[in-house]
Amino acid sequence: MTSPAESHAGARGRRRARRGEGELLRDEILDAAQALLVEHGTADAVTIRAVAERVGVSAPSIYLHFHDKDDLFYEACVRRFARLASTLQEAIAGSATVVERLRLLGHAYMAYGLSDPGEYLVLFGTETPSAVLAGKMENDPGIRAFQLLVDVLEEGVRNGELRPGLDPVATAVSVWGAVHGAVMLLITKGDLRPHMPIPPDEVVVETVLDLLLDAVTV
Repeated sequence: MTSPAESHAGARGRRRARRGEGELLRDEILDAAQALLVEHGTADAVTIRAVAERVGVSAPSIYLHFHDKDDLFYEACVRRFARLASTLQEAIAGSATVVERLRLLGHAYMAYGLSDPGEYLVLFGTETPSAVLAGKMENDPGIRAFQLLVDVLEEGVRNGELRPGLDPVATAVSVWGAVHGAVMLLITKGDLRPHMPIPPDEVVVETVLDLLLDAVTV
């Protein structure tokens, strides 16, 4: 464990960033914040000082890049949601039908969550404060990911692949809730095997997607 004196010395000893290195330091700060969030499981347990010590800078240096703790942790989560959004977009590139795309989106989303449970729990367990919501949600990648699902559902209703009369937004929320719930159950209760008859992850994934597609297709 690093002592306060060592941390202070490390922060004091870090050289002044050269021109163009500010963004690199910002990335280091975000990496440290995300790692600490995963380690502790909640933003409440992580301080700006802890992030600074992990990076090797002074706590005031953090505020050169982020307004406050809420802003820092929001941005740390945003980077991961951006990766999720890209993963979902890439999953459906080149696929033909709406039904195919819905299944691919489901697979990609659930694989993302199950591949890094700690990160997934942090992403969906870190509250976004209202002050941050007011200024940054227009370009939020989590919202873009959700809109991708809405757009696919709208196309399916329009071209007759999905049941007529489906509300794309309400259906998107319901589909998201189902796959998110399955991921959370497998992450938090999967260790109950073999005490509970919980099938392997891949069986649960396919069953959830089959049920959802049966519910929305013609």
